Amino acid sequence: MIEIIIALGFTGIVLIMFFSIFRSTEASAGRIQKFDDAMLNGRYATEYIIEDVMLADEIIGMEDYCPDGIFQGEYLGFILINHNTGENIETKDYDKTFRYKYIYYRLTGDVIFRSTFSHNAYLPENAPSNGGHNVLARNVLSIGSSNYCSDKSLLFIEIITKDPAYEKEYRSTETKYLGSH
Repeated sequence: MIEIIIALGFTGIVLIMFFSIFRSTEASAGRIQKFDDAMLNGRYATEYIIEDVMLADEIIGMEDYCPDGIFQGEYLGFILINHNTGENIETKDYDKTFRYKYIYYRLTGDVIFRSTFSHNAYLPENAPSNGGHNVLARNVLSIGSSNYCSDKSLLFIEIITKDPAYEKEYRSTETKYLGSH
């Protein structure tokens, strides 16, 4: 009987140690996952924006054109324009009833939105209500000094995200020379 009690005691100790190790490993994996999510959040947004820029027909600095009706937070400093000429329609998400599609990125609170509107006039004075937006990144502290320099055809994107659990900041930057784009 004493041997059975001692064996059960040892088995209990081994099980407690096993579950303790399992719990700490699970907690560590959760911390690593949050770290990766926060870091990749800004990187994903940066690469998504660069891809949109490369697909655009034209890029204009916000200082050159900022229509009424889109003032809702900070902006990345440029607007992308796609011309609906029938070329490459498969690779662009056109509403085929409009001649021009405008894409811009804004930071409202801690969220970067990709916003769009379509219009039949080139560089209209106001943004019509036929547009939409989708969330590109969350937990964003700042879009830094993101901008487009039309003189040098240089696009600079800086997105600073934050891990909400540990208050650690991550910076994702990209500089892209656009040539004659």
